[in-house]
Amino acid sequence: MATHTLSSVARARTQQAEQPPARPPVSRAQAAADALGSVPAEGLDPSRAEPLLAAWARGELSDAQLEHASCLLRSDRSLSIEQLLADLPAP
Repeated sequence: MATHTLSSVARARTQQAEQPPARPPVSRAQAAADALGSVPAEGLDPSRAEPLLAAWARGELSDAQLEHASCLLRSDRSLSIEQLLADLPAP
């Protein structure tokens, strides 16, 4: 099973779109679940990353927005999830 991290989810989906898959593509929900398991290793609080991954899995955030949010989570731990989502650029 592939391991996804918060910062690699968008890149993995982009690569899937660019290359013919050797196996069925991973769903957003599965990629988000896999990424959530690796969040502590990235130095992030799972309770802060989970709402972002859930929004991405539901299609409410683009790959680029998830990547941007991931960077913001790492750089400014004082941001609330609500502030973070409000400050994301449009898709």
